Amino acid sequence: MYWHTKLIIFLITASVAGSFLYNFRTQIKNLSFLANKPKAATESTSQLSTQKKPAKPVKNRNDPPPRFKEKLQKAVDLFEKEDLINSRKITENILIDPNLELYNKYWMMAADLLSKINTIFIFTDAPCPEKQTYLIKRGDSLVKIAQQFNATVAMIQKSNGLDETNPMIYPDQTFRIFFAEWNIKVIKSKFLLLVKNRDKIVKTYRIGIGRQDRTPTGTFQIDLKDFEPDWWRPGKVVKFGDPENVLGTRWMSFLPTDDTPKTLRGYGIHGTWQPQSIGTAASQGCVRMVNENVNELFDIVPLNTPVEIVD
Repeated sequence: MYWHTKLIIFLITASVAGSFLYNFRTQIKNLSFLANKPKAATESTSQLSTQKKPAKPVKNRNDPPPRFKEKLQKAVDLFEKEDLINSRKITENILIDPNLELYNKYWMMAADLLSKINTIFIFTDAPCPEKQTYLIKRGDSLVKIAQQFNATVAMIQKSNGLDETNPMIYPDQTFRIFFAEWNIKVIKSKFLLLVKNRDKIVKTYRIGIGRQDRTPTGTFQIDLKDFEPDWWRPGKVVKFGDPENVLGTRWMSFLPTDDTPKTLRGYGIHGTWQPQSIGTAASQGCVRMVNENVNELFDIVPLNTPVEIVD
C-alpha cells in the first residue's frame, strides 16, 4: 500500500475517533449537570409537592389543661379575698378535670389549695354547707356529740372557740359542727394520703411508707388513737419523748376489714421526728407523717374511720 493511501486512512480514522470522544465528553457533562445542578430544583419541587401543614404539638399529659392556670389563679384570688366557698368550688372542679393527670404536680397544686380551704372550714367558725347546727341539751357531753356527728372532740372545740383544756359545756350553747362521712385512702406509689368525705377529697398529705414494700394493701379501719404514744417493741417499751421512739406525736392503729387478712395487725399511721423521710420508703411498714400533719389528721378523723391502702 502506498504511503499516501495510508495517510488518508489514518486521517479518516483520527477524525472518527475525535468525533466520538467529543460526543462522549458532551454526554458526560450533560449527566453531571443532571446529577448536580437540577438536584436542588428537584428537591425544591419535591418539598413543595409534599409539604404539609405544621403538625400540631403533641400534648404532654403532664401539661395543664386549657385555662388551668387561669382557673387556679382565680381560685387563689378568691381565697385571698376570703371567698372560700367559690374558691373551693373551682379547686374541686380542677381536681376532677378528666384532662388533668391524677396526682401530677398541677393536680397537687390544686389539692394543696383545697386542703388549706378545708382546714379553715373544719377548725374555725367559717360557714360551709357541711356545717350543722346543734343546740346543747341537758345531759349532753362533747364525747356524745362527737359520736353523733362522726367528729372528734378536738374538732368541735376548735371550730367553736372552746377551751381545749376544759371539757365542760352548758345547755343552750349552740355549736356548728363539720359533718362528713370520713374515709382515708393511702396511695403508696405516690406517697400520698387522701382524706375524703365519701368520694370527695377534703385534704391531702404527703407520707412515708414501709421500706421493701412492707406497707400492706387492703382495707382497714382505725381502731385505736393514742396521744403522745409510747412505742412497744419486742422486749421493751420506749416512752414518748425518748429519741428511740419512732412514732412521733400521734398513733392511729389499723384493724383489717373485709377480705384483708386478719393477721395484718400492728400497722397504722404515726408521726415522725425525721421529716426528711416523708416521700420515701423508710418505715417498718406503717404510714408515716410529719408530726404537724398527723396531729391535724388525729383531730379530724374519729375512731372506726375506714382506710384503704393501694399500690
